[in-house]
Amino acid sequence: MATNSALNKTWSCDPHKRHPNFTSCPQCFRPATAQVASSIKEIGNLDHFIPDKQPGIFTPKLEIVERLITEYLITPQLKCPYLLVLQLSVLNRRVDRDLIRNTWGSVAKTQTWPGRNINADVKVVFVIARQASEEPNKQNKTNRNQTHQEQIQSEADLHNDILYLDMIDSYRNLTLKLLSAFKWVRDNCPCLSFVLKVDFDTFVNVPLLLDALLYSESRLEFSILGMIYTGRSRVNRGGKWKVDKSLYPMANFPEYASGCGYVVSMKALSKILDIIPHYKMFPVEDAFITGVMRRVAGFKLFSPGRLFTHYLDKSWQKCQMFHDRKVLGLTVRRQMIQEIWDSFVKDSCS
Repeated sequence: MATNSALNKTWSCDPHKRHPNFTSCPQCFRPATAQVASSIKEIGNLDHFIPDKQPGIFTPKLEIVERLITEYLITPQLKCPYLLVLQLSVLNRRVDRDLIRNTWGSVAKTQTWPGRNINADVKVVFVIARQASEEPNKQNKTNRNQTHQEQIQSEADLHNDILYLDMIDSYRNLTLKLLSAFKWVRDNCPCLSFVLKVDFDTFVNVPLLLDALLYSESRLEFSILGMIYTGRSRVNRGGKWKVDKSLYPMANFPEYASGCGYVVSMKALSKILDIIPHYKMFPVEDAFITGVMRRVAGFKLFSPGRLFTHYLDKSWQKCQMFHDRKVLGLTVRRQMIQEIWDSFVKDSCS
């Protein structure tokens, strides 16, 4: 049942139709676009945060040490957008996926937004993988997997936005899951411009994000854009976020983007995929991809400051989205996503 979409192309790419309003309708950009673009600052290598940096730590090996997942149980049939949104999901989070589909993610289907211009094509893809069964009986495990497969296939048939990887889903596999999704994207749509990785509990001001990317496209051509941790980020040697010294020996991570949402340019994404077979990955996905891999690949890191939020930022208000003072926000409760969306629909926020 697995398919290799690198051999059976599912995307068509026309770079001349990705952002038709960029030159024909400059006045269509949000008034806040220039201000957002001016807030985007480059973050250099802050080596004083990793004083125990070891020689060769950011150098790929000659041999192949990692392989990404290239077998897919379900793939979407989509045309190539300007921006592709990847949301790492799990099988039993249908409610969360539907919430995104019915709010900010609806732009992927309609290419419209209440009261706003959408100046480039955008698509949303939910990335899932098989759940590890806890059933000791092999037959029960098989039946359970078949039920999951049928349920997700039905959802995929209805929405055409599921990428189902043939791998076991777990936090320890999160880096592998996202990088494997990146590989599928490059194999099937190499001419898109940007990929947004976003968590399920995050609201995305899509019109403002698109305008900011279009406005700053040449500057962000080889980069990652996100809320950057520039302080000392300690490496955990135990618990959920455990990283063994054999995988990363230093006590602190280099500067990196918050995992709730960051934008990767296609050029940077491609460079990561070229290098990753020769570098041992670890499970803290954001620190690895936007921190370590950025050092290895040499692309730029940009921060829009408080325009993007992170998991410690619980103080921002929903009306900041409506008034274009926030591009991406991690919500503290599920209802907040619907409330923000309703403010756009009603064209008012209080």
